[in-house]
Amino acid sequence: METIGRPERREFRMDPALLWSVIESQAGSAEKALLEAIMNAVDAGATRCDITLSETGYSVQDDGGGFKSRDDIEQFFETFGTPHKDGDGAVYGTYRMGRGQLFAFSKTRWETGSFIMEVDIKGCGLEYTLHTEAPHKPGCAVAGTWYEPIPSADVIKIDFELRKLAAWIQIPVHVNNKLINKSPATQEWTYETDDAYIRLKPSGGLAVYNLGALVKVFAERDFGTGGVIVSKRQLKVNFARNDILTSKCTVWKRIRVKLDSDIGNLVQNRRQLTTSEMQALADRFAKGQISFSDIRKINLLTD
Repeated sequence: METIGRPERREFRMDPALLWSVIESQAGSAEKALLEAIMNAVDAGATRCDITLSETGYSVQDDGGGFKSRDDIEQFFETFGTPHKDGDGAVYGTYRMGRGQLFAFSKTRWETGSFIMEVDIKGCGLEYTLHTEAPHKPGCAVAGTWYEPIPSADVIKIDFELRKLAAWIQIPVHVNNKLINKSPATQEWTYETDDAYIRLKPSGGLAVYNLGALVKVFAERDFGTGGVIVSKRQLKVNFARNDILTSKCTVWKRIRVKLDSDIGNLVQNRRQLTTSEMQALADRFAKGQISFSDIRKINLLTD
């Protein structure tokens, strides 16, 4: 009988090329990368976030907790994928991957506590420079230099898009000294539930914000309505944070039930429905979500 050596327990590892691919592929746009920086500020307990934009670069300053020790740097900055734990104050974070989006667009210099980290993945690859015993810096300040300067029109575009992405973030966000967001608690809504603020309108896309950060805009035909939904609880989203995991997210399922019910109520007494409303209601009828008697009440069948 053939003998074999004693078996070993081994762990799988990730090749650096995969990390490089993750950093580049999750970075859809500069404004999305800056939204990640804003969400990082919220996760760090900041009460405000200030951003400046120019043709050569940007800066992001927050008054959050920052990195307090070398161990923090090694676990949560140097290492990608360290999961957040219950009770650590994270509002958006799951696996601490968002900072990679800034790396993809720019050289960055991070100042926090007594540490300075300099990152240039296009010039230095997956290595960074760590300075210790620097003059103390409260919160976290990120200075970014675009890998290539951008035209002034792109600065305006990034500003405009960032205003949409961060429209309902829960702390004040200033871009070039102008406040770009509002608190949903101070605004008027069609209705409010324990899970979300919801504002409906007859046409246009339906924008869904995860605790104030834009995730996705559904087409009008998907629900038969337009408007805005700002969740009060964390939604389960995909890795790129640009879609909702609808089959796994219990918060979204509750919002969806309420939304479908109220759309039916809104159109019940209308003599004529829009094409998108008719499509959405027909889809719900085909899936068995509404009955034939309900169909008769809302004038979906015109002949």
